[in-house]
Amino acid sequence: MLAGCSGSLTPGATDHSPAVALLPGAPTSCSDGEVRQVLTDFIGAFNRGDDPARFFAPLLGGYSTGFQWYSASGRGLASVRIYERKDLAAYFAWRQSVGERWSELNLLHVAEGQSYPRADFGFSITRSAPDLAMLDPIEGTLGQTQGKGALNCKDRGILVFTM
Repeated sequence: MLAGCSGSLTPGATDHSPAVALLPGAPTSCSDGEVRQVLTDFIGAFNRGDDPARFFAPLLGGYSTGFQWYSASGRGLASVRIYERKDLAAYFAWRQSVGERWSELNLLHVAEGQSYPRADFGFSITRSAPDLAMLDPIEGTLGQTQGKGALNCKDRGILVFTM
């Protein structure tokens, strides 16, 4: 996993495309663009109220190549840790029902994973929801949320996503 996930948009950027830093050794089977596309589609599905759980890898009989976990936390929020892929849809549906939305990716770092076709990534997004308003009076936003994760490059499924 990447140790750090901090950063900002490329200075002078006028569109909402994420700044991408491809780290040495990134796997050719899973480019930065492919990782970005999976995460962009995942975020889009979440914001539309679709089923974003479909972007997660199935549990493929091996812990290292299948779904491992999803986690989220924030200032004053209870930490959520999901280790059973079957529980993702209900969690996402609940967060969508309370109006949580995520911005597009602001920063994405991609690096090669371990001994199989995997890409580790770091990202930054903005989370907002009406039930977060009590935490930050400015439009219920938590501001920039940093996270990291891993993608199985073979099936383009998210293995780990934490923010």
